[in-house]
Amino acid sequence: MEDLLSDDLKEQSQEEYGNLKDWHKKNPCLLVNSYLSIQEKNPELLKLAKIVLPKMPRVVRGSQNLKSINVEHSSHIFPLNQACDLPWISFDSRDFRNVLLLDIDHSDGLELWEELPQNIRPHLVIDPYSGRSAGIFVLKTPILTKGQKQNFFGNMCHQMVSDFFKASPLPHGSLTKNPFGRSANVIGTLSRRTPVPTTGIIWEAFQQAENGLCWHTVQGCPEIELRDIVAHFSADYIDYTAKPTKRQFSKKRGEPSVIGWNCYLFDVVRFWSYDNNETNFENILIKTQEENNMLDKPLPQSDTKSISRSIHKFMTTRYRPKTKEDTINRGVMNLQSSDIELKKKQKLAALRSSDIKADDTQHKIRQAIRLFPEGRKLTQKAVSDMSGVCLRTVKKHWKNVT
Repeated sequence: MEDLLSDDLKEQSQEEYGNLKDWHKKNPCLLVNSYLSIQEKNPELLKLAKIVLPKMPRVVRGSQNLKSINVEHSSHIFPLNQACDLPWISFDSRDFRNVLLLDIDHSDGLELWEELPQNIRPHLVIDPYSGRSAGIFVLKTPILTKGQKQNFFGNMCHQMVSDFFKASPLPHGSLTKNPFGRSANVIGTLSRRTPVPTTGIIWEAFQQAENGLCWHTVQGCPEIELRDIVAHFSADYIDYTAKPTKRQFSKKRGEPSVIGWNCYLFDVVRFWSYDNNETNFENILIKTQEENNMLDKPLPQSDTKSISRSIHKFMTTRYRPKTKEDTINRGVMNLQSSDIELKKKQKLAALRSSDIKADDTQHKIRQAIRLFPEGRKLTQKAVSDMSGVCLRTVKKHWKNVT
């Protein structure tokens, strides 16, 4: 019996271990404990866990009260085995986007999901009470956050699927509904938008299951390639690449902060202000309100005004946009704007440099002569020693300085 187990399980375990990230290979205990916890409580989700969890870091950000009725809403860093069954979690690591996340703020997500081919269907984590859901596209090849071209391609695919689902794309590191999240880990009570459930049979089936989970998960394609998303939406490809391509490749800017909606809104609007060199307070306020209305839970008006004032103050007092003129040294002679031939320009510039050098040399010799000690014989050799200019050069300029 032992030999049979070693043949089958050894090969499988070695393959799984070989695919692990380095941080899990060094200490796989947290990952293994997470598997055991999910297998014990919800074995039907173990296959999904073995796809998602190995991509995640050993410590992750999670929340027990992000959208619950509670005194405060916060998120914290947890070890993976403790965070794996929290109601809300971040699946990304610091340097990689492991998933593309959608906030589908309507109940038609499942119908739209069925219209997609199987190879690009996300995992839908549905609130069984309201039907609103989170779409999780688990990437077969994670996106390096520091790679400009990778991020541009990933953002383009992200926008394609968000437009299809009529959803909001969530940035790197965002917290979202956790398919393994359990109701027992919610602090407070889950907030409800309607007095009664609106999903009918989904709510009834969820209650009958009594599996202890917060959400109902419809599993999609285990892992998705970005090229498959582009292939499906190829007819609309030009709409997403025509204008921003060149600009996106030249940016060296991080993504908006995911610490909170205030920070996220602040980053979005200030980036827009930088790009448009906007200093008018009213225009900044209008943009802030527009972006605020697109959030899942819009911020109070007082917060939008405060954010706008901060950005306006920076734009009018400290912001200095770089231009092409700032990065190019045109030269004091400004020969580039003239119609003189290139060789003549070079000759004039060389002559000017030579004159400056000669003037500097003669100045040193004159200074040495002016400060030469009285009672001592003035010779070219003595001036050379005092000025630091070689004797040959002193002889060359002697007639001009005496």
